[in-house]
Amino acid sequence: DYGINQLLGSLVVNASYVCAQLSTATNESLSSLKFSKPTVLAIMPFLVETYFPGITNSSLDTVRLVTSSGGPLTSNHRKAIHDICPNATIIPMYGLSEGFRATISTPEIDLKFPDSVGIPIGDTEISIRDQDCEVLPPNTVGEIWQSGGCLSWGYLNDLVATKSRFVEDKVYPNKK
Repeated sequence: DYGINQLLGSLVVNASYVCAQLSTATNESLSSLKFSKPTVLAIMPFLVETYFPGITNSSLDTVRLVTSSGGPLTSNHRKAIHDICPNATIIPMYGLSEGFRATISTPEIDLKFPDSVGIPIGDTEISIRDQDCEVLPPNTVGEIWQSGGCLSWGYLNDLVATKSRFVEDKVYPNKK
């Protein structure tokens, strides 16, 4: 869904969309991408940690915005992104594999709390829980719990998977 949203968003604002195989990024492929003068780069953290560290002497200095999804960004991810996109603002997003993106950060949140997953998107609700499923106070490390309309599409009519992943929430018992 991440790539499709990038593509459709480009069409809505009448922007050019360049599809690049960043999973096999090299100095040469980034040089050819640079020819397109991209201003926005959508990336996933695992691609950054796997492929970007080996790239040297390449700069996508026209990139003003890097968005991420598919996992949290670490300080190493950020450094690798800024090494290649030195003029970019990074906007991390987070979502579960079986759902849609659930949170988005802002430059202000990201600067002050770089390990944060940001704020919920749309009707998504996020809480951080301990091993006993209890809600934890702010700035406490725990398990991310997500609820909302975009989460359960992959579980429709799959009772076994639903039972294994969904729990009765003590805070909102009977919430659908």
